[in-house]
Amino acid sequence: MLSRIVVDCAAAARIQRVGAICASLALLAFTAGAFVPGDLRTPWLVATLIGFRLAYSLFDVPQNAYLSLASAEASARAALSSVRFTASGAATLTIGLAFAAIAVARGEPAGRTLFLGLAAFTAVVTIIGAFRVLAYPAPSEPRPPGAISPDLDVPRLKPYLGLLVAISAVTMASEFFFKFEAHFAALAVPGRISPWLLVAAAAGQISSQPLWRRVAARGGEERLLASASVAWGSCALLAFLAPIQGPFLLLGGFLYSASLSGVAVAVWMILARVSVPPANTTRRFGAFTFVAKMTEAATMPFLGLLLERAFYAGHQWQTRDIWLVMLLPASVAGLAMLALLAGPIARTRTV
Repeated sequence: MLSRIVVDCAAAARIQRVGAICASLALLAFTAGAFVPGDLRTPWLVATLIGFRLAYSLFDVPQNAYLSLASAEASARAALSSVRFTASGAATLTIGLAFAAIAVARGEPAGRTLFLGLAAFTAVVTIIGAFRVLAYPAPSEPRPPGAISPDLDVPRLKPYLGLLVAISAVTMASEFFFKFEAHFAALAVPGRISPWLLVAAAAGQISSQPLWRRVAARGGEERLLASASVAWGSCALLAFLAPIQGPFLLLGGFLYSASLSGVAVAVWMILARVSVPPANTTRRFGAFTFVAKMTEAATMPFLGLLLERAFYAGHQWQTRDIWLVMLLPASVAGLAMLALLAGPIARTRTV
């Protein structure tokens, strides 16, 4: 449906505004569920969460498609991808700073109020940001419908499928770290420093963007993907071998997130390149987002079982065993990225 509506920057911005408002209202309704009494709370949370996920697609897909619709220039797409991941890191940093206060409250009214206030702040920023997108110009050299850019033709299917496999691998591997992160910081590692793991990871994502943008400018998206994939797997291995305490823990989270952000930026940049019109930009980004979310959903039951056994089943795992579960998938996914880079993703340059 969105592929028929979101055909240019202006349409992407309009639909994103609608999605931002609807998703923000659904988020506020969901977080207000903490104040819903008794047996009504669970159905309220389920209903509002489903509403949020549906509304979020109206916000997320146009925002993703904007990467290709805004410009056919590689440098502009790199800048947009970098800004996007910087903002994402800033959002994660905000959540990380609020996490400690919410964790201390642990279900008390003050904690629930803080959680609702954080959601309200997020909603306001989201809506303002969505409306600000309209201030940015459309491509300086618009192409008429059906026109084919001389160096960006409609990609064949195999390279695009390689990107779908890539985002599945990145999503699945990163979920093991980020879904465990808050539980690990709060429950597995004692001390005052460990709750700052979330902040360290967000700082890594933000501060690494200039480096990844420079790598992409000098060697292209494929070089960025190769470099970041090697860094991601290596940083995960080094974090596991280092002591799980104090600054070593924070450094491990910082490096993991910094290298992961490079992989993610590269994948999104390549997707933006192969989805420039006359390709059906919104449909490609929609399918890409669908695969990423379905991978996340498919991973959740398994992660939930691991979380229960690791932290809440009465026989807590050893800290290093949990750390291994969080980090090992990154090493495997890093190798998968290199294999894809040597295969279908490499062919995106020739289509």
